[in-house]
Formats: sequence, structure tokens, C-alpha cells
Amino acid sequence: MSTSRTSTPMGEHASVLGIIQHGNIDIHHRPRVPNPEGGYSTVRSISFSPRPGREVLIPTVVGRRIVSDQEAIRHYYKTGRHLGIFKDVASANRYAIQLHNQQEKEYG
Repeated sequence: MSTSRTSTPMGEHASVLGIIQHGNIDIHHRPRVPNPEGGYSTVRSISFSPRPGREVLIPTVVGRRIVSDQEAIRHYYKTGRHLGIFKDVASANRYAIQLHNQQEKEYG
């Protein structure tokens, strides 16, 4: 299983190339968690590949805290909550940027 970190929060699916399944997390009502370097995160995401041809985008903001990549993955397997499932890393990353921009407008 590989993981790919995006340091940006996620957003609306609009016209996302490579999306297989839309996310099931309400991105419009996220907790704001302070970052050690300043500012805050509402989603802060990583993606990982549980099998070939699937890249799952998940938040590392769980509850009201930022968790490790492994803890975020365990949370996904426990709850099934995700920001979207994509055909590859590039598609997940494009969406991550789109979501970051949307979240910045909404929460900024």
C-alpha cells in the first residue's frame, strides 16, 4: 500500500477527471484544527492505494485533531469515510488542489 500526501484540504467534485466514486464526508461542516506552523486545517488529506487502479483520498483531520497517516487509514477502514476514490494518484492530487481552493474560499 502506497500513500501520497497532499498538504491541502479537499472540495466539491465538480468536473473531476478520474473520479470513480464521490466522497461521503460533508466538507461544508468541518472542524478547524490549528496547525503547528500556524493557520488551521479543515481536511488536510492523504491518498493511498488499497489495490491497483484505486486511489482513496482521506482526511487526516479526524474529530478535532490531526492524526498520523496510518491512523487516518485505520479510520477509513473502520468508518468507510473518504473524500473520493480515484483511478490514480494524479487524479486524486488534482481533486485535492481543487478542494483546497474551495475550502480556502469557504473557511478563509
